[in-house]
Amino acid sequence: IRDVESHVAGVKGAGSIDILVNNAGVGGMGLKIEDIDLEIFNEMFEVHVRGSFFTTQAALVDMKARSSGKIINISSIFAMGGHDSLSHYAAAKSAISGFTKSWAREFAPWNITVNAVAPGFVVTEMTRASNSQEAMDEREKAIPLGRYCEPIDISYAVAWLASPETDLISGQVISPNAGEVIVGY
Repeated sequence: IRDVESHVAGVKGAGSIDILVNNAGVGGMGLKIEDIDLEIFNEMFEVHVRGSFFTTQAALVDMKARSSGKIINISSIFAMGGHDSLSHYAAAKSAISGFTKSWAREFAPWNITVNAVAPGFVVTEMTRASNSQEAMDEREKAIPLGRYCEPIDISYAVAWLASPETDLISGQVISPNAGEVIVGY
């Protein structure tokens, strides 16, 4: 927690905090419930839930003082529909979606919007390391738009939520997922 407060203080030293993106994360490693020990479980919630909570708490002081700000949380498509070998990951990302809706209500009196982006499968080094190319190719065939999300696709959603175009959008979870959610994943 001290590290979070120190980092936020450093950012505030350079100016105000107008936009906060809670994007730290770790992958679920494709583990069934029997294979998730206390250390793995705690790390998942430490990074996703505790990290987002305390970073928001630290940044909120500045946003409330100015009566403005935008908070964008990164959730996951798995928070929307679960997964058969990522229950700890899906639960942690579901908590992020819960924060989004609750904080949108709580922070509204200070003109602070809170939204989330729940990406579908995104091609990154982390996803490549935990999935075989064969499995990725097979899964990609079922995606209606015919391709996985790339990191740039997620950045477009975040940039839009950070823009003035969304000043009246709060408490929403948007999911750039190339149609994965309509066919199951």
